[in-house]
Amino acid sequence: MFRYKSSKHWIEVFSTYFGPIIRALETLVGERRQAYLKELEDTLNRFNRSGDDTLMVSADYLEVVMVVR
Repeated sequence: MFRYKSSKHWIEVFSTYFGPIIRALETLVGERRQAYLKELEDTLNRFNRSGDDTLMVSADYLEVVMVVR
């Protein structure tokens, strides 16, 4: 589970340290950037399980391991 102070806090952290979010934000400007951030925040809030203003969302991911034979 991801636990953050708020959805805005999650966005702040991931916009600073998570490559795919950083890259997406680098390519977007103006209204498109704001729309992306709004949609991201709405998505986080839709899956928020905390029951208050903090953020608690599931942190599912796929891990792929390749073996060369």
